[in-house]
Amino acid sequence: DLYQEDESTIDGGTGKVTLIAGKKVTLDQVQTTTSAIRITAQGGDVVANDFIKTSDAAIEITGDNDVSFTNGLSDVTSSGTGGLTVIATKGSITQADGSTIDGGSDKVTLTAGDSLTLDRVQTSDADIAITAQNGSVTAKDFITTSNANIGITAAQDVAFDTDEADVLSTGSGEIEIIATAGDITQADGSTIDGGSDKVTLTAGDSFTLDQVQTAGADIAITAQNGSVTAKDFITTSNANIGITAAQNVTLFN
Repeated sequence: DLYQEDESTIDGGTGKVTLIAGKKVTLDQVQTTTSAIRITAQGGDVVANDFIKTSDAAIEITGDNDVSFTNGLSDVTSSGTGGLTVIATKGSITQADGSTIDGGSDKVTLTAGDSLTLDRVQTSDADIAITAQNGSVTAKDFITTSNANIGITAAQDVAFDTDEADVLSTGSGEIEIIATAGDITQADGSTIDGGSDKVTLTAGDSFTLDQVQTAGADIAITAQNGSVTAKDFITTSNANIGITAAQNVTLFN
């Protein structure tokens, strides 16, 4: 194992930081500037109890099982360009309330062999790609970028569980959300906003939607084996809205 006590700091200055453990990695503060950070737990979990940060360089975090960001201090930040990748090969990625994954102005890629429970995920002018290969995606706060695409794919369900669980791509950049064999659900007050580009929502089963919008681009909603229930608005301008369900379509309010 590789283990850091509370308030311990690993600081690469302006050089690369590489941390590899045969089993588990438990981290506190890890930082450098203008150089990459690479963290690998070859046979266990990665547990981050405080920040991991660099600037204009990549951050790569890979756990053979789970990757956990355990509290509101557990931010992962790659400011500027560089890209940010988190992989839980066999397990889940979990963010505690207040934790932020920030790609700066480069791509954010989050891939779990099982499921993801996310809090704040953001970048600008770059894509966000979130994949739960065998489980579900649950978002409790925002997922946001600008002038770029957001893709969320789960083998099971995709759930936006709070009124703060918004998916926002300002400007151009498509939003595509797929729950391959499950449901897509939005809590009251949750918003999916495509900015000025297409929004495509596909569920293997059913939808419970709240606010879905874009401007000047199409919205396509498909419930392949179930129903669509919309509790609030679905809106665009100068474009098409298509809602297709194998069973019922219910528009409340």
